[in-house]
Amino acid sequence: MAKDTVFSPVNYQLGELYVTVFGENKTTGVVSLYTIALTPDEGMSFMLGTVLTNARDKQMTYQQGGDRASYIFQNAVTNEKTVSLTFMDDAVYWKDTVVARVDRNVITAMLMGDSFKDGSNIIKVIGTNGTRMVSPVETNAEPYNLFGRLGMSAKPQSDDGTGKPILVPNKDNNSFKIFGITVMIEALTTYDSQTKKGERLIFSAPKSATKVDGQPNKITVEFDVFSDTMVTDKLFKDGLTGADTVATTGTESIYSIHADYVISSSAGTAPTFAGVAGEVAVSIDSDSGIINIFKYGTDWTTVPVTSTIGAGAMIYGATSGIDLATKPTTGKCYVGVKTAGATGVAVASKTKTASGTGTEGYVIAIKEFEPALGTWVTL
Repeated sequence: MAKDTVFSPVNYQLGELYVTVFGENKTTGVVSLYTIALTPDEGMSFMLGTVLTNARDKQMTYQQGGDRASYIFQNAVTNEKTVSLTFMDDAVYWKDTVVARVDRNVITAMLMGDSFKDGSNIIKVIGTNGTRMVSPVETNAEPYNLFGRLGMSAKPQSDDGTGKPILVPNKDNNSFKIFGITVMIEALTTYDSQTKKGERLIFSAPKSATKVDGQPNKITVEFDVFSDTMVTDKLFKDGLTGADTVATTGTESIYSIHADYVISSSAGTAPTFAGVAGEVAVSIDSDSGIINIFKYGTDWTTVPVTSTIGAGAMIYGATSGIDLATKPTTGKCYVGVKTAGATGVAVASKTKTASGTGTEGYVIAIKEFEPALGTWVTL
């Protein structure tokens, strides 16, 4: 548990700043999550809270004698959320030009939704909002289901009966996605070894990038933001904040699932390796995408999971594999949920968004740029 951090001020030097995108491999057609650290020139400034607001335009009315009467409240006031992100263009990121007119800097290319290299493969950014900027523009590419629930808008000050906010469709994101892609920006600050606090903007739409002559290492990118500001305690590549409990009684829908193991195989059945009491395994049928969830007691099947998996749920795997008999030890990943249902009924989102040499799948790998190696490393 985090310790008391009252009167423990910090600054951006104790923080981390990352951009994360869906990257479509133009050779295989398969999408992975690509994430890279930025070196900020200074702290990033952005609006906290929700896109929606209870504030209203107002007009004062007056009594006949000129005394103040009361306001007439009119249209809702919208929070115009923007981000100005300034970072240092480090030479370690200067890579071979991918295509003409695309910035050689990997970070800038990612932030602007362009192309970059992963080894010899060209990777094209597709939107966290599900947009592929092909001709004609394609919206709602299946990896977007990973953010189907997280990307909804919260009604400010609302209560769904459990203390959580009421969620409604994200009209801003839904209206914009035909015009362009969005990327994820997140900041995380370390207060002490047990306490971290971060903010995440999952639908950040790039507008422009600026470089100042005489300051060749400084780049500023401007964004419109079409999502609430999520409060986190870890970076997206490292898992979920506030994961739901995978239950063995009751059928309440869950939308944020931390799995110790994610295994994709043609069987899609329970693992046969030994686990530890309380661990969660997600087994995905690699042919149909059907999701089965298991919780370890004395084995993986004695006490069945009864939770219902909601559409747009996020499944994070701390490890992943393809063999039900072998305990995975590496391979962080995510799985998006396309179709709701009980375990054995819910269906995962596909990861292949274009034709190519790759095999259709349902597990989204996570790749991070390693500056020391100058290449992408699968986590």
